[in-house]
Amino acid sequence: MKKLVIANYRSGGFTLHDMLVEKYNYYTFKEIFFNVDNVDNKLNEYNNNENCIAKLCPTQIKGNDRKILTTCYKLCEMADDINYIQRQGTMEQIISFAVANKQFSHKNISPWLSDRQKFNEQLTDQDLDKSFNALYRNHMFIKELYSKYKGKVYTLEKDFEYKPYPNKHSYKGDWQLPHKFPMLGESIG
Repeated sequence: MKKLVIANYRSGGFTLHDMLVEKYNYYTFKEIFFNVDNVDNKLNEYNNNENCIAKLCPTQIKGNDRKILTTCYKLCEMADDINYIQRQGTMEQIISFAVANKQFSHKNISPWLSDRQKFNEQLTDQDLDKSFNALYRNHMFIKELYSKYKGKVYTLEKDFEYKPYPNKHSYKGDWQLPHKFPMLGESIG
């Protein structure tokens, strides 16, 4: 059985992914398109693997919107079981993503992990605007996928025990969230 976890960044995607890996003990591609130049090779590997799990963040695919969606559609067509995870706390998601981006370098992926170093700087409005726009773009791809490929939807705050990162950043600025991301199945406000 080919399982697929479709998630936005900082939404609990690896929490769900790891739960499924532990439950089924399947081979995992982790984030199938992370740092990948040839998506066709990854699609073929996924398709040729009988029992596997992959996590999909659409904007990890390099290319324009059409290429991103076409690649996502191909992957979804191959999957036997699609699982989505979302997060109600849009503001917390934006802050977490902004912090990880500020700490990230291609030589060190630990800012994306729970054991990253504590971030002691201040986030600027520009940091948060950039993070909001990137997450919203990815969210809209996910909504499009959900409209064509239904699956089980998990919500981080409802379906999983609250386990914040021990190094969770405490934002003290006054940036205002433009709007929350609509939950899958909801219309945009």
